[in-house]
Amino acid sequence: MSAGSIRDLGYKRYAGGRRAQSTRWRVIVRAQVADAWKTWWRYKMALGWAVVIALVVGAMMYIGRALPLPQGGKWGILGNVLDGLPPIAVPWLCRVAFLVGLTVAAGTIAGDAQVGAFTFYFSRPVRPIDYVAGKLGGVFLLMFLIIGAPLVALTVFRCGLADDSAELMRCLPMVGKALIVGVLGAAVFTAVPVGLSAVVGRRRNAIALYATYYLVIGSMALAIGVAASPALKAFDLLIAVQSVGRHLFDVQFLPGMLDAAPLGWSLASIGLHVAAGVALAWWQVADRAHAGVGGS
Repeated sequence: MSAGSIRDLGYKRYAGGRRAQSTRWRVIVRAQVADAWKTWWRYKMALGWAVVIALVVGAMMYIGRALPLPQGGKWGILGNVLDGLPPIAVPWLCRVAFLVGLTVAAGTIAGDAQVGAFTFYFSRPVRPIDYVAGKLGGVFLLMFLIIGAPLVALTVFRCGLADDSAELMRCLPMVGKALIVGVLGAAVFTAVPVGLSAVVGRRRNAIALYATYYLVIGSMALAIGVAASPALKAFDLLIAVQSVGRHLFDVQFLPGMLDAAPLGWSLASIGLHVAAGVALAWWQVADRAHAGVGGS
């Protein structure tokens, strides 16, 4: 009879390397981005649309420089056509960001709640702050690639079209303004769907809730703003970001070309939406984590 061997199959303490607590949210960011990148319809298609928008506007800028076109009223822009074209891309990029909100952002927390992933997260050394920061950070990165990156690229291209160093120095601040608009736009189009996602426990319901808020509340704010006070238009997310872009770039358009709310109200609306979305996500996740769903 051959001699057998006894192997210890019992539990052994993990002795490998461990990540610092402060870096664990980055793992969730990477997982969020990787999950969004898996299928073409969730994020890749939207990113392709953003690239197309940037290419179309960039082509318009090149044509506006190459051809002897009038500088006043061309494409609805009063003044320098090249300076006025980047803000025109903002509302179109925001519409793409809304679609990303439906396919990616609105299901982030609700999807985890639906499949019981909180037990996995909070049975491990992951704090609610790590989870919320990771989800918000991942969606923000995706949104910035939709809104901020194309807008910055357009303003860099605008600087490249300068005829001399004096014009170049005048155009360089546009890159910083594009970065500001991109960050603000990505922040508000991240916080609102992620915050609403934390309210419900099913991905489908979260998508419907975000679509209802964006379309219904936004349309109501726009209609009331037109009828009563332009300041109320700022509570439409697209108008708020669009208004910041128009005011920062200081471009005049023909009436009805690019609607805008007052800058102060637009910034206040963005700040309020971001703060409310982050607070809602944190409150809901912390409540579930401390309610016995895998941790304390």
